[in-house]
Amino acid sequence: MYYYVHHTSSFPRNTGIQRCVRSIAAALIGRGCGLRPVVWDQSAGELKAASRHQRQHLARWNGPPIGAWADHSQEPINYGNWLLIVELVSGPFHPTVQQLRQEVNRRCLKVAWVFHDALPLRLRGGSGQL
Repeated sequence: MYYYVHHTSSFPRNTGIQRCVRSIAAALIGRGCGLRPVVWDQSAGELKAASRHQRQHLARWNGPPIGAWADHSQEPINYGNWLLIVELVSGPFHPTVQQLRQEVNRRCLKVAWVFHDALPLRLRGGSGQL
């Protein structure tokens, strides 16, 4: 299973979303699920394997050890597998919804996306009103 870790693989703090990404990964790996971390390659416009450096960063704050991830660094992303997205996918370094949809369709990936809550969407203007 591919596991989208783009933001968490380089973010310098350990917010709630990053804790969710790390803890869900650790739990799935602990249950024997071969997770393969992927990030968005903005220049190529596609998903790619997380680098060793990114996997080292994911190991911080009780994340899965670098060697716990299924290794696929030399292998192209396979068709027909699952892509699990626990992060919030927004901002200039993530794919747009259209880019992500095209990539998923091109690779025939099945997607499971975790919805945490609507607060970041509803409070993004800083008004504090729901």
